[in-house]
Amino acid sequence: MNTPLFLGVVLSVALLALPNYSPGYTDILFLCSAGLIFFLPFAFSSKISSSASAFFENNHPLGKKLLSFHGVVFLSIFQPFALLWAIDYFLPPFFSEAHNVALIGITVLGGLIAVAAGPKFIRHISRSVSSVLLAGVLLVAVNAVVFRFPLFLFTATEFLPGAEQSTGGPFLTVNFVIAIIALSIIIFWLTWLEMSEVERKRGMNGESSKLHMMIGGIFFIAGMVLLGSVKYLGAEQDVAAGVHAAGLLISAGSIAGLTGLFVVTIASVGSLFAYRLYPQFSGSVDTEKQALANKLAVVFSVIVAVLLIPIERNASGNVILWYIGFLAIFTAPIVTAFAISLVVKKQRPFVLSLSFALGGFTAAVDFLVNSAFAPSVIESSSMFSLSIVGAFVTAASYAVLVGMKELVVVRRVLSRMDHP
Repeated sequence: MNTPLFLGVVLSVALLALPNYSPGYTDILFLCSAGLIFFLPFAFSSKISSSASAFFENNHPLGKKLLSFHGVVFLSIFQPFALLWAIDYFLPPFFSEAHNVALIGITVLGGLIAVAAGPKFIRHISRSVSSVLLAGVLLVAVNAVVFRFPLFLFTATEFLPGAEQSTGGPFLTVNFVIAIIALSIIIFWLTWLEMSEVERKRGMNGESSKLHMMIGGIFFIAGMVLLGSVKYLGAEQDVAAGVHAAGLLISAGSIAGLTGLFVVTIASVGSLFAYRLYPQFSGSVDTEKQALANKLAVVFSVIVAVLLIPIERNASGNVILWYIGFLAIFTAPIVTAFAISLVVKKQRPFVLSLSFALGGFTAAVDFLVNSAFAPSVIESSSMFSLSIVGAFVTAASYAVLVGMKELVVVRRVLSRMDHP
């Protein structure tokens, strides 16, 4: 409930995959590992949050610019693209073929709310949509286990290509291990190091979330009542009508939740650009300029999202794989640099910034080359292996640069750059 951006995409994927999904041993182990990876760091949440904040604050100006720019690109391009894709799956029962108009309307409405609403209202939206999306997933999960009604026509998506799906035989393959490592990196970055999450955790207060839990609870109870009543209806037509109504309820709640998440995302773009990125490039920054920069960034992100709609509409089912691939590749250098900052006692901010810049650049080039000459990379678990490249280059370049510190010229350069 405290990671709305992460939950929004993951829960929408779960909503699409659960209805027709029959996991084998590999997938059960994969999901258990993912759950452990997600929940384990919360045992050390206070320490991790303070370390993540210090990682940004104590970084070199180059590193701060890169982290801020990385966050703005993620929130203004990749996250809206994934959200539009998820919303588009739930629109057919309500808008038939007029998806473009509906998506444009949702995008513009989200922009207007993000511009007009204050931070407190945005926080309320964030918690409410998390509650609604979680309730939707619980409804689908309960139906899959208890009622077994065909609520959706979606087929399960294979998110772990190359893994064994049978109930027997070995399943701890190299691809499985690589996928777990990449998933660990993605989840950790989204939950603890993504810039809007760092800002949100820093400004988090003791606001009650009872109202938001109540919203999710009402949505869940209404769905359970619908499904339960359908179970005991005798006429086949009545059962079909009840199942359709339950499906519409879940679809409507999911659209509302994802739309709210879209509002939170583009509001975060404005905040991150105005209060993190913009001050690093401007000598004179005041409150009025930052407020204007905030609104301009929101308008820009809405325009970008509108331009992404026809691309999303024409994209295939590989959209989510591209999204996961981006996260696996472009977050590995940052997570590796964060790990280095925790382990190494003598901090070298410039070396650390240069290292994850090199790691990110190498991973980006590798990804683009593979996409151009081997498009099948996004259809297999080899896309996860690209994240290992970024992590390795980051760690190796840091070790090499620190090892070169004995050279007089390098020592002088590092001494000057570490203390700008």
